[in-house]
Amino acid sequence: MITRKIGLNRGIPRLWLEGAILSTNGFQNGDHFSITNKKDSIVGYALTIVWNSDGDRKIAGKPDRPIIDINGSSILWGFQHGDIVNVSASKGLIVITKLGE
Repeated sequence: MITRKIGLNRGIPRLWLEGAILSTNGFQNGDHFSITNKKDSIVGYALTIVWNSDGDRKIAGKPDRPIIDINGSSILWGFQHGDIVNVSASKGLIVITKLGE
């Protein structure tokens, strides 16, 4: 598990993941993935990234440095600029959580 801070890109919330956390868990550049976002009574807000060959999003970067760049308030609802989030990863799955208030 690692922590990340929700940043901004042109005034819009942004989450940037790269490198080992992706490659060691089966996410390679060029692969596709899907995202879901939900509010859970136990963990608060949770964003789930799932490796999916038919997914509508694609991993950027280079073979030795995959990058997932998620931005937009429609996807990152519940997360705000400056929030510190926990990122847990396992094979083909990444879960980003923000503890509830």
